[in-house]
Amino acid sequence: MPTAADAAKISSARLLAVHQFPYLARALFALQPRPGQRSMAVDEAWRLYIGPEVLNSWTVEQCAAVMVHEVTHLVRDHAGRARSLGVEPGERRRWNLAVDLEVDDDLMDAGLPLPFGGSQPGTFGLQPHQLAESYFRQLSDRAERTCGSGSGGEAAAGEEPGDRDQGLGVVGAMAVRRQVADDVRLAVARGDSVSAGWRRWSESRGRSLDWRYEMAAVVRAATRAPVGRPDYTYARPSRRGAAAWPVILPAQVRITPSVAVVVDTSASMAQSQLDRALRETLAIAEAVSGRRRVTVLSCDTTARVVGRASNAPGQTLAGGGGTDMAAGLEAASRLRPRPDLVVVMTDGHTAWPPQAPAGTRVVVGIVGSGPPAPPWARTVRIAS
Repeated sequence: MPTAADAAKISSARLLAVHQFPYLARALFALQPRPGQRSMAVDEAWRLYIGPEVLNSWTVEQCAAVMVHEVTHLVRDHAGRARSLGVEPGERRRWNLAVDLEVDDDLMDAGLPLPFGGSQPGTFGLQPHQLAESYFRQLSDRAERTCGSGSGGEAAAGEEPGDRDQGLGVVGAMAVRRQVADDVRLAVARGDSVSAGWRRWSESRGRSLDWRYEMAAVVRAATRAPVGRPDYTYARPSRRGAAAWPVILPAQVRITPSVAVVVDTSASMAQSQLDRALRETLAIAEAVSGRRRVTVLSCDTTARVVGRASNAPGQTLAGGGGTDMAAGLEAASRLRPRPDLVVVMTDGHTAWPPQAPAGTRVVVGIVGSGPPAPPWARTVRIAS
Protein backbone atom coordinates (compact mmCIF):
# COMPACT_ATOMS: atom_id res chain seq x y z
CA MET A 1 0.00 0.00 0.00
CA PRO A 2 1.35 3.49 -0.83
CA THR A 3 2.27 5.73 2.07
CA ALA A 4 0.46 9.00 2.71
CA ALA A 5 3.40 10.84 1.12
CA ASP A 6 3.20 8.63 -1.98
CA ALA A 7 -0.56 9.17 -2.28
CA ALA A 8 -0.06 12.93 -1.95
CA LYS A 9 2.56 12.86 -4.71
CA ILE A 10 0.26 10.89 -7.01
CA SER A 11 -2.60 13.34 -6.35
CA SER A 12 -0.34 16.33 -6.94
CA ALA A 13 0.90 14.86 -10.22
CA ARG A 14 -2.64 14.20 -11.39
CA LEU A 15 -3.76 17.75 -10.56
CA LEU A 16 -0.73 19.19 -12.35
CA ALA A 17 -1.51 17.05 -15.41
CA VAL A 18 -5.11 18.31 -15.40
CA HIS A 19 -3.86 21.90 -15.17
CA GLN A 20 -1.54 21.36 -18.15
CA PHE A 21 -4.10 19.41 -20.23
CA PRO A 22 -7.58 20.40 -19.00
CA TYR A 23 -9.29 18.61 -21.89
CA LEU A 24 -7.88 15.33 -20.51
CA ALA A 25 -9.38 15.86 -17.04
CA ARG A 26 -12.10 13.19 -17.43
CA ALA A 27 -9.53 10.62 -18.48
CA LEU A 28 -6.95 11.51 -15.84
CA PHE A 29 -9.49 11.23 -13.03
CA ALA A 30 -10.69 7.91 -14.45
CA LEU A 31 -7.25 6.35 -13.83
CA GLN A 32 -7.11 3.93 -10.90
CA PRO A 33 -3.62 3.98 -9.31
CA ARG A 34 -2.14 0.65 -8.25
CA PRO A 35 1.28 -0.34 -6.83
CA GLY A 36 3.59 -1.43 -9.62
CA GLN A 37 7.04 -2.90 -9.95
CA ARG A 38 8.71 -0.59 -12.48
CA SER A 39 8.12 2.90 -13.90
CA MET A 40 4.49 3.60 -14.89
CA ALA A 41 2.19 1.42 -16.99
CA VAL A 42 -1.51 1.00 -17.71
CA ASP A 43 -3.81 -1.88 -18.53
CA GLU A 44 -7.07 -1.85 -20.48
CA ALA A 45 -9.09 -1.64 -17.28
CA TRP A 46 -7.61 1.88 -16.80
CA ARG A 47 -5.46 0.81 -13.87
CA LEU A 48 -2.29 2.89 -13.55
CA TYR A 49 0.64 0.95 -12.12
CA ILE A 50 3.26 3.07 -10.37
CA GLY A 51 6.55 1.55 -9.28
CA PRO A 52 8.43 2.60 -6.13
CA GLU A 53 11.35 3.99 -8.16
CA VAL A 54 8.95 6.52 -9.68
CA LEU A 55 7.77 7.85 -6.35
CA ASN A 56 11.29 7.87 -4.91
CA SER A 57 13.23 9.51 -7.73
CA TRP A 58 10.87 11.39 -10.05
CA THR A 59 9.66 14.92 -9.45
CA VAL A 60 5.95 15.76 -9.40
CA GLU A 61 6.41 17.37 -12.83
CA GLN A 62 7.96 14.20 -14.24
CA CYS A 63 5.22 12.04 -12.74
CA ALA A 64 2.58 14.31 -14.29
CA ALA A 65 4.25 14.12 -17.72
CA VAL A 66 4.37 10.32 -17.70
CA MET A 67 0.80 10.17 -16.37
CA VAL A 68 -0.31 12.16 -19.43
CA HIS A 69 1.77 9.81 -21.60
CA GLU A 70 0.07 6.75 -20.15
CA VAL A 71 -3.47 8.09 -20.22
CA THR A 72 -2.98 9.04 -23.88
CA HIS A 73 -2.46 5.34 -24.66
CA LEU A 74 -5.87 4.62 -23.16
CA VAL A 75 -7.77 7.56 -24.63
CA ARG A 76 -6.47 6.85 -28.14
CA ASP A 77 -7.22 3.14 -27.62
CA HIS A 78 -3.78 1.94 -28.65
CA ALA A 79 -4.56 -1.59 -27.45
CA GLY A 80 -7.68 -1.76 -29.62
CA ARG A 81 -5.79 -0.35 -32.58
CA ALA A 82 -3.13 -3.04 -32.11
CA ARG A 83 -5.80 -5.72 -32.38
CA SER A 84 -7.28 -4.08 -35.47
CA LEU A 85 -3.85 -3.97 -37.08
CA GLY A 86 -3.19 -7.61 -36.25
CA VAL A 87 -0.12 -7.05 -34.08
CA GLU A 88 1.32 -10.45 -33.12
CA PRO A 89 2.65 -11.22 -29.61
CA GLY A 90 6.22 -11.05 -30.89
CA GLU A 91 5.58 -7.59 -32.34
CA ARG A 92 4.17 -5.95 -29.24
CA ARG A 93 7.38 -4.19 -28.21
CA ARG A 94 7.68 -2.69 -31.69
CA TRP A 95 4.05 -1.55 -31.46
CA ASN A 96 4.73 -0.04 -28.02
CA LEU A 97 7.60 1.96 -29.48
CA ALA A 98 5.36 3.09 -32.36
CA VAL A 99 2.64 4.38 -30.03
CA ASP A 100 5.27 6.03 -27.82
CA LEU A 101 6.49 7.94 -30.88
CA GLU A 102 2.93 9.07 -31.61
CA VAL A 103 2.36 10.18 -28.01
CA ASP A 104 5.72 11.78 -27.24
CA ASP A 105 5.56 13.91 -30.37
CA ASP A 106 2.85 15.95 -28.66
CA LEU A 107 4.42 15.90 -25.21
CA MET A 108 7.83 17.03 -26.43
CA ASP A 109 6.20 19.89 -28.35
CA ALA A 110 4.47 20.91 -25.12
CA GLY A 111 7.82 20.90 -23.29
CA LEU A 112 6.87 18.22 -20.74
CA PRO A 113 9.83 16.87 -18.75
CA LEU A 114 9.67 13.15 -19.57
CA PRO A 115 12.18 11.44 -17.22
CA PHE A 116 13.37 8.91 -19.81
CA GLY A 117 13.87 11.58 -22.48
CA GLY A 118 10.87 10.63 -24.56
CA SER A 119 10.75 8.72 -27.81
CA GLN A 120 11.42 11.04 -30.73
CA PRO A 121 10.80 10.01 -34.36
CA GLY A 122 13.97 11.80 -35.48
CA THR A 123 16.06 9.40 -33.38
CA PHE A 124 14.91 6.58 -35.67
CA GLY A 125 15.14 8.59 -38.89
CA LEU A 126 11.35 8.99 -39.09
CA GLN A 127 9.16 11.99 -39.85
CA PRO A 128 7.33 13.55 -36.87
CA HIS A 129 3.57 13.76 -36.29
CA GLN A 130 2.59 10.47 -37.92
CA LEU A 131 0.21 7.83 -36.64
CA ALA A 132 1.45 4.80 -34.71
CA GLU A 133 0.39 2.48 -37.54
CA SER A 134 2.79 4.30 -39.88
CA TYR A 135 5.66 4.16 -37.39
CA PHE A 136 5.01 0.46 -36.74
CA ARG A 137 5.51 -0.41 -40.42
CA GLN A 138 8.79 1.54 -40.55
CA LEU A 139 10.38 0.31 -37.30
CA SER A 140 12.46 -2.73 -36.52
CA ASP A 141 12.14 -4.58 -33.20
CA ARG A 142 14.33 -2.25 -31.16
CA ALA A 143 12.02 -1.37 -28.28
CA GLU A 144 13.17 -2.05 -24.73
CA ARG A 145 10.33 -0.77 -22.52
CA THR A 146 6.63 -1.41 -22.26
CA CYS A 147 3.78 0.82 -21.18
CA GLY A 148 1.66 -2.19 -20.28
CA SER A 149 -1.20 -3.97 -21.98
CA GLY A 150 -3.19 -0.72 -22.08
CA SER A 151 -0.85 0.51 -24.83
CA GLY A 152 -1.15 -2.70 -26.83
CA GLY A 153 2.33 -3.70 -25.71
CA GLU A 154 3.41 -6.51 -23.43
CA ALA A 155 1.82 -6.66 -19.99
CA ALA A 156 3.90 -4.83 -17.41
CA ALA A 157 5.35 -6.71 -14.48
CA GLY A 158 2.82 -6.79 -11.66
CA GLU A 159 -0.32 -6.17 -13.74
CA GLU A 160 -3.43 -7.48 -12.00
CA PRO A 161 -5.21 -10.41 -13.62
CA GLY A 162 -8.39 -9.73 -15.52
CA ASP A 163 -9.41 -8.18 -18.80
CA ARG A 164 -10.67 -4.87 -20.15
CA ASP A 165 -14.20 -5.52 -18.81
CA GLN A 166 -12.87 -5.07 -15.28
CA GLY A 167 -11.88 -1.77 -13.68
CA LEU A 168 -13.40 1.08 -15.66
CA GLY A 169 -14.85 -1.37 -18.17
CA VAL A 170 -15.34 -1.16 -21.93
CA VAL A 171 -18.49 0.97 -21.73
CA GLY A 172 -16.92 3.35 -19.22
CA ALA A 173 -13.82 3.71 -21.39
CA MET A 174 -15.97 4.52 -24.42
CA ALA A 175 -17.81 7.19 -22.44
CA VAL A 176 -14.55 8.78 -21.26
CA ARG A 177 -13.15 8.84 -24.81
CA ARG A 178 -16.34 10.46 -26.10
CA GLN A 179 -16.20 13.13 -23.39
CA VAL A 180 -12.52 13.82 -23.97
CA ALA A 181 -13.17 14.23 -27.71
CA ASP A 182 -15.89 16.79 -26.93
CA ASP A 183 -13.60 18.58 -24.46
CA VAL A 184 -10.84 18.78 -27.07
CA ARG A 185 -13.26 20.26 -29.62
CA LEU A 186 -14.49 22.76 -27.05
CA ALA A 187 -10.90 23.76 -26.21
CA VAL A 188 -10.23 24.29 -29.92
CA ALA A 189 -13.40 26.41 -30.21
CA ARG A 190 -12.26 28.58 -27.27
CA GLY A 191 -8.92 29.12 -28.95
CA ASP A 192 -6.97 27.23 -26.27
CA SER A 193 -3.61 25.66 -27.08
CA VAL A 194 -4.31 22.13 -28.34
CA SER A 195 -1.64 20.01 -30.02
CA ALA A 196 -2.03 18.85 -33.61
CA GLY A 197 -2.16 15.23 -32.44
CA TRP A 198 -5.17 15.80 -30.20
CA ARG A 199 -6.93 17.87 -32.85
CA ARG A 200 -6.44 15.05 -35.35
CA TRP A 201 -7.63 12.44 -32.88
CA SER A 202 -10.79 14.35 -31.94
CA GLU A 203 -11.63 14.88 -35.63
CA SER A 204 -11.19 11.15 -36.28
CA ARG A 205 -13.90 10.37 -33.71
CA GLY A 206 -16.52 11.27 -36.31
CA ARG A 207 -18.65 13.48 -34.06
CA SER A 208 -18.95 17.25 -34.17
CA LEU A 209 -19.26 19.53 -31.19
CA ASP A 210 -22.79 20.74 -30.59
CA TRP A 211 -22.87 24.14 -32.29
CA ARG A 212 -24.61 25.66 -29.24
CA TYR A 213 -21.58 24.92 -27.05
CA GLU A 214 -19.23 26.01 -29.81
CA MET A 215 -21.00 29.35 -30.29
CA ALA A 216 -21.04 30.02 -26.54
CA ALA A 217 -17.34 29.13 -26.25
CA VAL A 218 -16.36 31.27 -29.23
CA VAL A 219 -18.35 34.27 -27.96
CA ARG A 220 -16.82 34.06 -24.48
CA ALA A 221 -13.31 33.67 -25.90
CA ALA A 222 -13.79 36.54 -28.35
CA THR A 223 -14.92 38.96 -25.65
CA ARG A 224 -11.65 38.11 -23.85
CA ALA A 225 -12.50 39.53 -20.41
CA PRO A 226 -14.08 36.97 -18.08
CA VAL A 227 -17.76 37.83 -17.85
CA GLY A 228 -18.67 39.40 -14.51
CA ARG A 229 -15.06 39.83 -13.42
CA PRO A 230 -14.83 42.71 -10.91
CA ASP A 231 -12.83 45.81 -11.70
CA TYR A 232 -12.39 49.15 -9.91
CA THR A 233 -13.41 52.70 -10.75
CA TYR A 234 -13.09 56.13 -9.13
CA ALA A 235 -16.15 57.38 -11.03
CA ARG A 236 -18.27 56.73 -7.94
CA PRO A 237 -17.36 56.32 -4.26
CA SER A 238 -16.87 53.01 -2.56
CA ARG A 239 -19.52 51.85 -0.11
CA ARG A 240 -16.71 51.22 2.37
CA GLY A 241 -15.12 54.61 1.81
CA ALA A 242 -16.28 56.07 5.14
CA ALA A 243 -14.29 53.52 7.11
CA ALA A 244 -11.06 54.42 5.31
CA TRP A 245 -11.38 58.24 5.27
CA PRO A 246 -9.32 60.25 4.30
CA VAL A 247 -8.12 57.50 1.95
CA ILE A 248 -10.38 57.40 -1.12
CA LEU A 249 -11.32 53.86 -2.10
CA PRO A 250 -12.51 52.93 -5.60
CA ALA A 251 -15.86 51.26 -6.13
CA GLN A 252 -16.19 47.84 -7.70
CA VAL A 253 -17.84 47.42 -11.08
CA ARG A 254 -18.61 44.30 -13.11
CA ILE A 255 -17.07 43.97 -16.56
CA THR A 256 -19.72 43.26 -19.18
CA PRO A 257 -18.52 43.13 -22.76
CA SER A 258 -20.37 45.00 -25.49
CA VAL A 259 -21.63 42.83 -28.37
CA ALA A 260 -23.40 43.67 -31.64
CA VAL A 261 -25.43 41.06 -33.51
CA VAL A 262 -25.96 41.73 -37.23
CA VAL A 263 -28.81 39.64 -38.67
CA ASP A 264 -28.99 39.03 -42.40
CA THR A 265 -32.54 39.98 -43.49
CA SER A 266 -32.08 39.52 -47.24
CA ALA A 267 -34.57 37.63 -49.39
CA SER A 268 -32.44 34.47 -49.23
CA MET A 269 -33.09 34.16 -45.49
CA ALA A 270 -36.20 32.07 -44.86
CA GLN A 271 -38.46 32.87 -41.91
CA SER A 272 -37.26 29.76 -40.07
CA GLN A 273 -33.68 31.01 -40.43
CA LEU A 274 -34.64 34.45 -39.11
CA ASP A 275 -36.37 32.81 -36.14
CA ARG A 276 -33.25 30.79 -35.45
CA ALA A 277 -31.13 33.95 -35.67
CA LEU A 278 -33.29 35.66 -33.04
CA ARG A 279 -33.09 32.69 -30.71
CA GLU A 280 -29.32 32.61 -31.05
CA THR A 281 -29.19 36.33 -30.34
CA LEU A 282 -30.79 35.65 -26.96
CA ALA A 283 -28.37 32.78 -26.35
CA ILE A 284 -25.42 35.07 -27.10
CA ALA A 285 -26.79 37.62 -24.65
CA GLU A 286 -26.99 34.91 -21.99
CA ALA A 287 -23.40 33.85 -22.80
CA VAL A 288 -22.11 37.35 -22.03
CA SER A 289 -24.53 37.84 -19.10
CA GLY A 290 -26.01 41.10 -20.29
CA ARG A 291 -28.92 41.49 -22.69
CA ARG A 292 -28.79 45.28 -22.32
CA ARG A 293 -25.25 45.29 -23.75
CA VAL A 294 -26.15 43.30 -26.89
CA THR A 295 -27.34 45.50 -29.77
CA VAL A 296 -29.27 43.92 -32.65
CA LEU A 297 -28.95 45.23 -36.21
CA SER A 298 -30.70 44.05 -39.37
CA CYS A 299 -28.91 44.16 -42.70
CA ASP A 300 -29.78 43.64 -46.35
CA THR A 301 -28.15 46.20 -48.63
CA THR A 302 -28.32 48.72 -45.78
CA ALA A 303 -28.11 48.32 -42.02
CA ARG A 304 -30.33 49.64 -39.25
CA VAL A 305 -30.36 49.28 -35.46
CA VAL A 306 -33.33 47.20 -34.32
CA GLY A 307 -32.81 47.46 -30.57
CA ARG A 308 -31.41 45.56 -27.61
CA ALA A 309 -31.38 41.80 -27.20
CA SER A 310 -33.68 42.18 -24.19
CA ASN A 311 -36.46 43.03 -26.67
CA ALA A 312 -35.54 40.31 -29.18
CA PRO A 313 -38.61 38.07 -28.65
CA GLY A 314 -40.94 40.84 -29.77
CA GLN A 315 -38.80 42.21 -32.58
CA THR A 316 -39.70 41.96 -36.25
CA LEU A 317 -36.82 41.77 -38.69
CA ALA A 318 -37.73 43.38 -41.97
CA GLY A 319 -35.74 43.41 -45.16
CA GLY A 320 -35.52 41.73 -48.53
CA GLY A 321 -33.58 41.94 -51.74
CA GLY A 322 -29.82 41.59 -51.80
CA THR A 323 -27.22 41.61 -49.05
CA ASP A 324 -24.08 43.63 -48.40
CA MET A 325 -22.57 42.59 -45.10
CA ALA A 326 -19.98 45.34 -45.40
CA ALA A 327 -22.81 47.77 -44.57
CA GLY A 328 -23.78 45.74 -41.50
CA LEU A 329 -20.25 45.51 -40.16
CA GLU A 330 -19.64 49.21 -40.77
CA ALA A 331 -22.83 50.13 -38.91
CA ALA A 332 -21.83 47.88 -36.01
CA SER A 333 -18.38 49.47 -35.79
CA ARG A 334 -20.00 52.93 -35.47
CA LEU A 335 -21.94 51.95 -32.35
CA ARG A 336 -20.97 53.58 -29.06
CA PRO A 337 -19.60 52.05 -27.01
CA ARG A 338 -17.70 50.29 -29.76
CA PRO A 339 -18.56 46.58 -29.58
CA ASP A 340 -15.89 44.17 -28.36
CA LEU A 341 -17.40 41.55 -30.64
CA VAL A 342 -19.64 41.53 -33.71
CA VAL A 343 -21.67 38.37 -34.37
CA VAL A 344 -23.16 38.00 -37.84
CA MET A 345 -26.14 35.69 -38.38
CA THR A 346 -26.47 34.83 -42.05
CA ASP A 347 -27.07 32.03 -44.53
CA GLY A 348 -23.66 32.83 -46.03
CA HIS A 349 -25.02 34.11 -49.35
CA THR A 350 -23.78 37.66 -48.98
CA ALA A 351 -21.01 39.99 -50.03
CA TRP A 352 -18.23 40.55 -47.50
CA PRO A 353 -15.76 43.39 -46.99
CA PRO A 354 -12.09 42.57 -47.70
CA GLN A 355 -11.23 42.69 -44.00
CA ALA A 356 -12.83 42.90 -40.57
CA PRO A 357 -13.55 46.29 -38.94
CA ALA A 358 -10.46 47.57 -37.17
CA GLY A 359 -10.29 46.75 -33.48
CA THR A 360 -13.31 44.38 -33.49
CA ARG A 361 -13.47 40.61 -33.55
CA VAL A 362 -16.05 38.99 -35.81
CA VAL A 363 -17.84 35.66 -35.40
CA VAL A 364 -20.16 34.48 -38.17
CA GLY A 365 -22.98 32.03 -37.51
CA ILE A 366 -23.91 30.31 -40.79
CA VAL A 367 -27.55 29.24 -40.49
CA GLY A 368 -27.89 26.24 -42.78
CA SER A 369 -25.34 24.88 -45.25
CA GLY A 370 -24.27 28.07 -47.04
CA PRO A 371 -20.68 29.07 -47.85
CA PRO A 372 -18.35 29.93 -44.94
CA ALA A 373 -17.30 33.41 -43.89
CA PRO A 374 -13.98 34.94 -44.99
CA PRO A 375 -10.85 33.70 -43.18
CA TRP A 376 -10.62 36.87 -41.05
CA ALA A 377 -13.82 35.82 -39.21
CA ARG A 378 -14.56 32.76 -37.09
CA THR A 379 -17.28 30.55 -38.63
CA VAL A 380 -19.74 28.50 -36.57
CA ARG A 381 -22.26 26.25 -38.31
CA ILE A 382 -25.79 26.59 -36.90
CA ALA A 383 -28.48 24.00 -37.60
CA SER A 384 -31.38 25.60 -39.40
